[in-house]
Amino acid sequence: MIKANEKQREAIEAKGSIVVRAGAGTGKTQMLAGRFVHEVIANKLSPLEIVAVTYTEKAAAELRARVRMLMLQHGSPQLAAEADAAMIGTIHSLAAHICREFGELIDLPTDFAILDKSESDILLAGIIDEAMFRIDPQIIERIGYMRLRGFLKHLAEDPLASSKALSYDEDHYNNLLKQEKEKEFANLIASKAWNEARDLLPIYRGAEGDKLEEQRRVALDIIKDAESLGRLDIELVNSFTKGFRSNLGSKNNWQPEELENVRKILSALKEELKTAIEIIDLEIGPAEEQMFEESKLVKQAFEEFTKYYRQRKLQLGVMDFADLEIRSLELLEIIPVRDHYALRWKAILVDEYQDTNPTQEKILNHLAMSGARLTIVGDEKQSIYAFRGADPRVFERALEKIGNSVSLNESFRSHARLVENTNSIFRPILGRSSQDLTSKRDSNNLKAPFIRAIIPNNEDEADVCSPAAEASLISEEIAQILNNNVEIFDSAAGKMRPAEPRDIVVLSRNWKPLNLIARKIRETGIPAVTPGGEGLLETREAKDALSVLEFAIDPTNDIALAALLRSPMFCIDDRKLYAFAANLPKESSWWENLREGEDVFKAAHCVLSQITPGRAATFSAVDILRLIDKLTGYSAIIANLEDGDRRLADWRAMQSLLFRIAGFGYVDAIGAVRYLRELFLAEVKINRPLIEAGNAVQLMTIHAAKGLEWPVVFVSGLGLRKNSDDKSIWYDADCGVAFKVSMADQNGSTEDNEPSILKILKLRNTRLQSEENRRLLYVAATRARDYLYFTTDNTKGELFKLLLSGLVNAEMTPENRFPNPVLLNRTGKKEESKPIYQIRTESIPRTLPVLPVTGLTDFAICPRRFEYRALLGNPGLPEGPGGKMAFGKLVHLALETECKTEEELSKFALHALPDELSEAIRLANIFRTAACYAEFNRRSHLREVEMSMSFDGVLLKGRADLVGDDFVLDFKTGESRDASIYRFQIWAYARYFQKPKAAIAFLSHQTVETFDSDNLSEIENEARELISAVKSGRYIATPDAVKCQSCFYVRACPDAAEK
Repeated sequence: MIKANEKQREAIEAKGSIVVRAGAGTGKTQMLAGRFVHEVIANKLSPLEIVAVTYTEKAAAELRARVRMLMLQHGSPQLAAEADAAMIGTIHSLAAHICREFGELIDLPTDFAILDKSESDILLAGIIDEAMFRIDPQIIERIGYMRLRGFLKHLAEDPLASSKALSYDEDHYNNLLKQEKEKEFANLIASKAWNEARDLLPIYRGAEGDKLEEQRRVALDIIKDAESLGRLDIELVNSFTKGFRSNLGSKNNWQPEELENVRKILSALKEELKTAIEIIDLEIGPAEEQMFEESKLVKQAFEEFTKYYRQRKLQLGVMDFADLEIRSLELLEIIPVRDHYALRWKAILVDEYQDTNPTQEKILNHLAMSGARLTIVGDEKQSIYAFRGADPRVFERALEKIGNSVSLNESFRSHARLVENTNSIFRPILGRSSQDLTSKRDSNNLKAPFIRAIIPNNEDEADVCSPAAEASLISEEIAQILNNNVEIFDSAAGKMRPAEPRDIVVLSRNWKPLNLIARKIRETGIPAVTPGGEGLLETREAKDALSVLEFAIDPTNDIALAALLRSPMFCIDDRKLYAFAANLPKESSWWENLREGEDVFKAAHCVLSQITPGRAATFSAVDILRLIDKLTGYSAIIANLEDGDRRLADWRAMQSLLFRIAGFGYVDAIGAVRYLRELFLAEVKINRPLIEAGNAVQLMTIHAAKGLEWPVVFVSGLGLRKNSDDKSIWYDADCGVAFKVSMADQNGSTEDNEPSILKILKLRNTRLQSEENRRLLYVAATRARDYLYFTTDNTKGELFKLLLSGLVNAEMTPENRFPNPVLLNRTGKKEESKPIYQIRTESIPRTLPVLPVTGLTDFAICPRRFEYRALLGNPGLPEGPGGKMAFGKLVHLALETECKTEEELSKFALHALPDELSEAIRLANIFRTAACYAEFNRRSHLREVEMSMSFDGVLLKGRADLVGDDFVLDFKTGESRDASIYRFQIWAYARYFQKPKAAIAFLSHQTVETFDSDNLSEIENEARELISAVKSGRYIATPDAVKCQSCFYVRACPDAAEK
């Protein structure tokens, strides 16, 4: 029933608890689904007796869909329905479930909303000053207002770890310092540099009086004293680290090759000693004593802050992820609660366990305490979420505790040669945790080299070039891949085909370089998109929204008004703005004179007068943005600019952000602006919404790419240096808390001092970050299926240095190249040139191995519409603030999640606007209550079931809204009720699920149209002809006034019919 290799089968059928080390691309999701089904079929558990924990909601949805399909293939629709209701979700959805079931035991409301990370940050930014007023004024006076505020902000990021870190006393810190010094000394004498120096330095000898010979002897004295006395001679070490330089020594005083050998040995030893002495020479002194005293005050302040912050969240009816973890753990420590779940859940499956934090580990251990079978799946080499509290030692503890383990090492993602090369590169990088993978995928049809490392270079500057040069090199390589029809393996179709933009991704450690790279790629004529990311508040659309609100509060704010006039709302160029400003009377505002200017200024005045304080006093901040959008057509304008879908998504996200802020009590423009300014000052990183990439090169962070794969992967920005961490306070649940203290010097002036504990915490963090960098590089590299590129703008970054050690081991040499001057020249001016990548416009027969079933509908309506959406990934012109397609998804979401109210639905659709939520609930309730839909409303029917069907050489993919015993049904929310438009889509669902009847529910009209087996057979014949036409590559428009009027692409299509 379940397709699996030997190792997967071993994991699936393991008798008891098991730990599965799943290498990148080794089919762990398939294995997890198989394990779930095995628990049901072989071990006779109900799906309701199984918990499956995934890292993301997307992964949970995929796992649920696979389990459901396997149950259906097993012939068990009842079990498939139970799988729909099983506890499959993230650790936070599991924690929320526990809190909602038993929250009343600890005075928790059960109807709370859940804040994600960015929402929690938004709330904290607005509440922290309120909380400061509740703290003892004497504490604030001693610590300082802004300093304490910064402490509390950082401590609130992980309240459980912070509380533990603040609980330690002076004895703990004394013991910690002693242990760290002993550990550092042990690591030093066990290091490779120390042992090479001890073993090799006695072999060499330079002439008397040679400076290098003197340092060689000092080094040997350091080693001898340390190993005989068990401690370092600090004075001698300082003498050596200050006195040795890598250019010491004369060739005349040494035998051939000895000079360089001794220099290398002593250089390595010096670096080890410098690091070790930072810890070994630490002592407890006045700075530490002052920090101990102040930390007691910080602890008291944090307890008061935590109490107030929790109360405010309870008043607002919200809980953040930290609350869910802490409160669910609190509940599981109540024996009757734990016993309840012990009886209820007999098996627990956990994915991505290497990214679990210690609190989450405790939650899962409590659930498994009474003997539930555990299936732990993870890979310590892919633990890259330390900034979220993830600890790879959690995976190691599970391995040690359970004992029984299996390793999945056959990659289903990458071809054999790429896997072999990647193994060679990462053996020295990952060290002991390295795990060689294998692959049965043939490499013969692909062209070597499969891995390349490219450094932009020029004659003047060998080591450092510019980020623009790296960006240009990447865009140049991508253009060559596409122009040269480099073939990649299409895993869905099972054959080779020329690469398209959608097959390529550019990854980076952070978002910083990606916008520049995207711009360079677009300059070559290749579509490129950043599907998500941080920094919503830094976007042009966010700044436009803030300008609108600032103007609405105070029209005499000339800066806000000038920003609006320059924005896409009015598009007034700088020349006119300068001329307008030059002619203003002295001491008068722009607004007072706007209607006296040229026509464009008069028109702007007419529009803006509708949002001035007198007109907009009763409007919410969201209403003001929606009104200005309606008056200026802002959404439609930005949607048709470069990167329009990204811009439009950011604009909608700003409206959603204001809607969330209104939920915290800041409804009007004044309150919203004040809150937004707090977010700006606090540098809160708010995520930009995800968008569909279409047929475009994607650019994202390595973290965002986790779990994904592409035929061609560029790992960029390897020269970037991590920003120095400027945290005001450092804490570690195992070590404690530390921060700088201000102390008076001999002259009476104050200066910041770093206590010993702070130095220990910083060094631990540096080492942990260095280890995570190795794993980060590995995660990035293993996203590639066919070709892998590494790029950097210099050779000094830590990631590049790590890579270089691997390239040497794999006998690969980085390529030094300077970008094509068409893309980048020394003057910085773009030269006149044709785009490097020429988009083909002629008809080309297409293999089209994968096609969404909705694409059949598009082609039937108009082949040109199909080309725009399915092949070019063009988002088209949106229809209003939400768009009909987005609204349709909202209705589907309301039905799938069984939400009955707007409040319930808003928890699943954070970016939806109030009227959209209201209308979506209305239509969903029509389906639940209207008599015409009664036969389709049984709870046992399956919802949102994915399909993947091969038909006439094309793989059709889609998702059926509802699958019953003898029917499939699709919901439609638009105004059209012409069932024939959607006949191909509904036929595909019926054929795949082998149902004799198909139906379409037109919710807006409260009607249902059905197709019987004869109808479906006729449609299948039409489908064969249609797919043949699709393959022909001739996408000629078939315009008529009615179709074109409702088409997303009416403005882009040159053949669109006039009204």
